[in-house]
Amino acid sequence: MVVLPLLFYAILRTTKAIHSFTEASLQERKKPIFIQLVLFYALVNFGIVKQTFPELHLFFIGGFVSTFLVLAVTTFGYKASLHMIGIASLFQFVLMFSSYFNLDTTYTVAFLMICMGCVASSRLYLKSHTPLELIVGMLIGIVPQYLVWFYRI
Repeated sequence: MVVLPLLFYAILRTTKAIHSFTEASLQERKKPIFIQLVLFYALVNFGIVKQTFPELHLFFIGGFVSTFLVLAVTTFGYKASLHMIGIASLFQFVLMFSSYFNLDTTYTVAFLMICMGCVASSRLYLKSHTPLELIVGMLIGIVPQYLVWFYRI
C-alpha cells in the first residue's frame, strides 16, 4: 500500500519533475495529483471493490471526483489543501456510512472532527496554507462524497 506512492515519488524526484516533498510549487503539484487521478481511475474501474463493498466503491468514486476537482483548481493557479481534502472526505464518508446503516459512530465522528482540526491547525502553523485554502480543501473533500453517496454522480 505504501510502496506504490513511494515508487512514484522516487521516479518524480529522479526525473527532476519535483524538487521538494513539502514545498511543491503549483506546477510540481500537478504531476502527483495527475498520478493519483490515474490510480483512482484504475481502482474505481478495475478493482473488485464494486462487487464486494459497494459503499467503499462510492468512497473511491468520491475520491476520484475530489482529485479531479483539485487538479482543475491547481491548473487554474489555486492551491487547495490536499491534507484537508483527505481528512474531510473520510469524515463525510464515515458520517454518511454510519447514518445509512444506522450505526452509532459518535466516538469515531468526534475523533475525525478532532483530526480535521489538528490537520487544519498544523497546516496553518507550518504556514503551508491560508484559511481560505483549507476551507476550499475541506469543501473539495466533503461535497463530492455527499453528491456521490446521495445522487450517484
